[in-house]
Amino acid sequence: ELHGFVEDVRPFYAQAQVVAVPLLVSAGTNVKVLEAMACGRAVVSTPVGCQGLGLADGRDLLIGAPGEGFANAVLALLEDAALRRRIAAAARRTVEAKYGWDAIAAHAWQSYQQVIR
Repeated sequence: ELHGFVEDVRPFYAQAQVVAVPLLVSAGTNVKVLEAMACGRAVVSTPVGCQGLGLADGRDLLIGAPGEGFANAVLALLEDAALRRRIAAAARRTVEAKYGWDAIAAHAWQSYQQVIR
């Protein structure tokens, strides 16, 4: 089932057991990965789909090479509810710690301090 533009993605994330990010090329900050993590969802991504976010494979999400590796990672999460819950909980903690407002403000403050020096 495919959807066009939606006003609020949260209900869609709430229905998902696993969020798949099968990107082969990427530009920008891959906000969709962070968005899914913030919604407490287990994520499977290709390496390029989560590039530059500083996430750990097997802790914050599962990273699978395009093709069989990606498919196996999705299946692992779909078949193992405990793994899915563990990944989803760690994802939420990581996104709060690294990308929440407090973390963003602290990073901005450090940047301002460096500029002042």
